[in-house]
Amino acid sequence: MDYKNFFGLAESPFDITADPKFFFPSMQHTAAIKKILDSVETSSNLTVMTGSVGLGKTFIMRKLLDDFSKRDNPPQAGIIVLLHREVNAHWLLRAFAAQMETGTEDADKDVLEASVKSKLSANSREKKQTIVIIDEAQMLEDPEALIAFKGLLDLEVEGEKTLEAVLTGTP
Repeated sequence: MDYKNFFGLAESPFDITADPKFFFPSMQHTAAIKKILDSVETSSNLTVMTGSVGLGKTFIMRKLLDDFSKRDNPPQAGIIVLLHREVNAHWLLRAFAAQMETGTEDADKDVLEASVKSKLSANSREKKQTIVIIDEAQMLEDPEALIAFKGLLDLEVEGEKTLEAVLTGTP
């Protein structure tokens, strides 16, 4: 007998991809979520969460995205997962463009950067918060990618930052 039948479960809570509906609010995970939400809601612009492999960083991020989507005025929020250390500025900007649905994912680096900044500015003028989570951020090593990311973080409209970024990864 498998565990699903034994415990009377309709589906597996232990899949490879973290499913927020199976979130258990442990004291540590709840505290991490609260700190990240406080940081995002006070417009700190950049939040970093580190931890060893397997502690639930990605699961917490997926839970946050799920919670954001249920708000009355949900932010434009997405997650970028870095799978390799060869991430360059063009790849990162393409990932931002895809998450922000700019429709320019196949463009060159300059067009991508302009379209992402335009979308960030438009969201800000419309009072729509933009949150991007970068998971496995320790893989972001390329100097040009870091400069492109900093350029997005530095963008302001009427004295307000246009992007809230949450970086997660291993120390």
